[in-house]
Amino acid sequence: MKEGKTVLVVAVLLLSFSWGFSTIGIATAQDVTDPILAVGWEVVNETEDISHQEQQSEWLFGPQPVVWIGYATDWIWNGTKTSERDFRVEPGDQLLVNLTIPWEFIEAGSVLDSVAFWGEMRGIRYAVFGMEYNVSADAWNHLSLSYQAGDAALPMANFMTLHTAYCTYVNDTLDHRYKIQFAISFSSAETGVYKTGMHVLDTEGRPVSPSWLARVESGTFETPPIGVGVPVTASDFVLPRYYYAEIIDSAGDILHYVEDDEFTFRMVANRPFGEILVPFCALTWDDDYTVDESWVIKENPWNPLSPQTVFDEMPLLLFFQYNSTGQYFVGGHLTNVLWSWNLILKMWLVTFDIVLDYDVDVSRFYSSLSMGDGMGGSEVYWTGHFTEYVDMNPHPYSEGAIVEPIPYFWTVRDTSGHQLTPRSEIERKNTVQMAYRQAFVEAFVRDPSGDIVERAMPGQVLNISLDVNAPGELVNGTTMIFANETNVWSPEIANFVDIDTYYVNRTLLNFTMSFVGYGSGYNETHSWDEVIVHIIHIDFVANVMDDMSILYTEYSSSSDIATGATNSTKISTTMVDSLGWDISVGPERTTIWLAVSLTPEAPDAVINQVASQAGWWEDYAANASLAGQDNFTIYHNPADSKSVVEVFDEEIIWSPARLVFGDIPIWEEPLWTVTEEGALDLDGNMFTTEDQYFVRRTGSWEHWGNTTIEGMGVRVIFDPSPGRDGDEFRSDSWQGVVRTVMEYTASEEFYWYHASNWSLVGVDTMDFIMDTLWADEALEIPSPGYEWIAWTSMNRTNIYTTIPELESGVWRNTWFAWGTDQTFRVSATESRREFARFRASYAGLLIFNDVLEGGAEDAPDFKIVGGQIVTEEVTHFVLIDTVESVEFRRPLGATNDSGFVIVPIDTEISFGVTIRDVNVTIYPLQIRDAEGIRGAWNYRESYETVASLSPSDFDYYISRATVTEMAFDISFNVDMVEYDAADPTRWNHAVAFKVDQQFGDWTLHTFDNRVLKNRSLAVNFFGVLGTGTVTRYSAEEAPIADTNSGTMEASYYQYGADDTPFANVTMGGLPYITGKDGYVGTYLSGSSTVPIGVFSILYQSVSGASLTNWYIEGSMLFMTAGYTEWDGYEIVCDPVFVSYSSAFMTQQTTTTTTTTTTTGTTTGTRDGGEIALYVMVGGAVAMVVLVCVMMRRR
Repeated sequence: MKEGKTVLVVAVLLLSFSWGFSTIGIATAQDVTDPILAVGWEVVNETEDISHQEQQSEWLFGPQPVVWIGYATDWIWNGTKTSERDFRVEPGDQLLVNLTIPWEFIEAGSVLDSVAFWGEMRGIRYAVFGMEYNVSADAWNHLSLSYQAGDAALPMANFMTLHTAYCTYVNDTLDHRYKIQFAISFSSAETGVYKTGMHVLDTEGRPVSPSWLARVESGTFETPPIGVGVPVTASDFVLPRYYYAEIIDSAGDILHYVEDDEFTFRMVANRPFGEILVPFCALTWDDDYTVDESWVIKENPWNPLSPQTVFDEMPLLLFFQYNSTGQYFVGGHLTNVLWSWNLILKMWLVTFDIVLDYDVDVSRFYSSLSMGDGMGGSEVYWTGHFTEYVDMNPHPYSEGAIVEPIPYFWTVRDTSGHQLTPRSEIERKNTVQMAYRQAFVEAFVRDPSGDIVERAMPGQVLNISLDVNAPGELVNGTTMIFANETNVWSPEIANFVDIDTYYVNRTLLNFTMSFVGYGSGYNETHSWDEVIVHIIHIDFVANVMDDMSILYTEYSSSSDIATGATNSTKISTTMVDSLGWDISVGPERTTIWLAVSLTPEAPDAVINQVASQAGWWEDYAANASLAGQDNFTIYHNPADSKSVVEVFDEEIIWSPARLVFGDIPIWEEPLWTVTEEGALDLDGNMFTTEDQYFVRRTGSWEHWGNTTIEGMGVRVIFDPSPGRDGDEFRSDSWQGVVRTVMEYTASEEFYWYHASNWSLVGVDTMDFIMDTLWADEALEIPSPGYEWIAWTSMNRTNIYTTIPELESGVWRNTWFAWGTDQTFRVSATESRREFARFRASYAGLLIFNDVLEGGAEDAPDFKIVGGQIVTEEVTHFVLIDTVESVEFRRPLGATNDSGFVIVPIDTEISFGVTIRDVNVTIYPLQIRDAEGIRGAWNYRESYETVASLSPSDFDYYISRATVTEMAFDISFNVDMVEYDAADPTRWNHAVAFKVDQQFGDWTLHTFDNRVLKNRSLAVNFFGVLGTGTVTRYSAEEAPIADTNSGTMEASYYQYGADDTPFANVTMGGLPYITGKDGYVGTYLSGSSTVPIGVFSILYQSVSGASLTNWYIEGSMLFMTAGYTEWDGYEIVCDPVFVSYSSAFMTQQTTTTTTTTTTTGTTTGTRDGGEIALYVMVGGAVAMVVLVCVMMRRR
């Protein structure tokens, strides 16, 4: 059975009822002039076998399209690109949009069919333009339109012109490139900034777009913006341009301690530097070099009442400078140092001015050995060393300090003058932090083979070493401080003395480290947050090491949701096994080493704080003489002896910067990047090309099983005048479930190629790649910084035994189907009538957080970015797995499964369906730290979507739940009203169609219901209007030109032909109540449109297989009703109306009262521009009211 069979069966169900009558047959049963109301129904239960297999390939990292726009003169490029002028173009400019598409970008075995390029501007006015070249038809197409939200006027068209005479297409068989050039110009009408995108179709009809993995790290969007009449702020359209900086030794290793040692300050970027000015360090506090300047340092930048140190002079500073005139090391000072408390950041911020002094002789303090640039100006370095005259510390007896230039105060720009952004590891990994003649500690966590450990599992041996860069006497010994002081008063002997030397004797007593970690979790009944502190203590006197762990837990249960109450516990226990320790004190470096492992009881946690402290016993002595007597003797003063504790903070650097205990998903800034050619650069340095690769994925899918349709179709026919053709109103409704059970296999293979020559990588290279990408290959734990690409190195069959919510190899899905199909005749003008068909259907549920400012109020928001659908609000979509029972309520209370009845014209025809004990799966729509959205097929077709699932985070994990019931109830009424030509409120033969929709209570299984707090529910429908002319959709009065565009907020949705409205769907601004507050308050629903692409991604596979009883069509308009006071509680909403209106509008005031609703709602009174609630049915009116009531029956 082919994939279309499931939908086909549902369609056949509607068309194959055993009605047993025809129009003539009905007429013979009664007088031909009597109106007829008839209903027929049929309940079916059918099962069909299904099977399908497919294979498809894509470049994850590979040849990418190149798009650039140039200015032209007489339609010949004049050599200037728009990027050189801040993407600004003027109305009337001749523009050439150039697209180059590598052959390899298209699916293997296929060729290019068409390529489109578009742009959109959002603001007070919405404007969109698009252009396409169809290779197969050799046709150039374009469109452009704009409108203002709420404006009833038709959209203005053709503000962009495509000059086809100057458009070109070349299939370059030498370069293996498709080359397309669009020649365009803009009128003066629509100025502003346009975001652009591109779309490619191959000859199999498959869409192709640039890889999101490639784009997210490429540094720019794949298509340039266009500023019509305005410049473009590059930062609005370009991802940050990064630079990296480090201090290294001659071997290229990061250097953290120097005296007179050689060091190199090196900077590198992915584009040439244009200007660099780095305040590097203080050189001297000598009065001959300082300048008078009153300034302060805040000792605690996070404390608004921070104490401060006051200075009255500014030391000489060393600056590293690079610009178009050359490269320098130069002295200078800071001036106008001002501190201000930032209320938003809640910290002190400092500003200052820089004064460079090219006349001062900096070489007395810093000896330059070499400096220069490389890699086309993308690398700049300074190499030298400090001299004996350097004194960085204002203290009279100390000259050392921590050199820590902060990138926030650097000036770093590219050759275009754009500010470059420092990569986070400069500060996170302390690559430019260095101690000069000051104690400095480098700490490492390694495995037994010597590799740095980013993630530790229970039982794994961890070797922790601390290298203390300091003279040995500062750690354990005697320090001499030469004083040469004379005639100093000594209160101990009540006399004046001369002091030659001070002695500080230090005995190391102990050392303590406290590893502080954080974790959280959920289960069916509780949620909790944890703080774990692992304390390791070495007593050097007693020669022992001991440990202790303290676990703080704060938790709450589902019953605490309303009150917000929490409980806490504190447990002290042993979760660390101490395996040994050692210490080695050297003249310049001391090393402390210890080995530990975690016990299985240790909770998963992220360790991002280590508190370290050491304890000493200090006593002091002085080599002193009575003043002027030269009888020097070493004197001890026991009263000055004391214990000293020092806490290490800025003086210690840990590798790794963050240690993970257990299997907690974390995010690290990617260490990889993407070249302009689309290749993956594994180490993020595009200037080393040996680690650049193209990566291609080939996925295979096969499934087999069966589909069972358990449904009921109901047809209602109203014929107000038998014997007269064309005035009948027919309504087809379908309801029920489509159960699918299929076994499947999904596999994917990855092919890695050297980017330099397109050769497949060998075994040794692949081993290097695997070692780089995986921290633990067996446990599938990626190395930090490679979380998003590690999965591309491992071929696999996608059987997710570790994810219970994805049953291994079996997929059970049940679609709750309801829809209506209305056929009637519409009066389009005074002299023309035409047939119309309106189809609407339920389209599933979304869960969202209504947080986006400026978005649709009380309704979910989507938008299109770079050709992808993205959302900041919608967190989940819901699919039904199984239902325990299905109940059909047949028309007229009948019990038989099929029938046909002609009823009196005033009979209410009601029917419906209920499903109970509904087991659902709640899928995360967004993927952590990724672009775009993912659907149900993605989770099974590729490991990419599964890779970032987090079992402890509801927003990023698949979960299960049960809904007590869902139901649809329909009622159909006819009101035989006599037509009065003088009264616009009186129309013949009004028809009302009412649908009540109900949902029961939700109970979550994977998580506690607490995670639904402050969540909102969105109920989705689609509508399609078919007429004899072109259909036009509007959200309120704003035209919807593209039903796959981003979200538009509206209370009602208007359907029409040309500029004439036919139908009106109202979903927003309607009152509802909720069990969340005991049904006390009344709230208003929100509503918005949803791009077609969202539902295509949610419900359809790559090949087009659907989980629903319908397929996506380009003419569908998807609408959603949002209920922000949901929280998983029962919701009851007042009616939502879908009303057909007369397409022939008059200028007189029109008023209609709907008599079939439960709220007594009356439509407003306006001039003809307002949409009245009528449908002409051969001179009569049909009114259809769709009432949405989400509630449990009592």
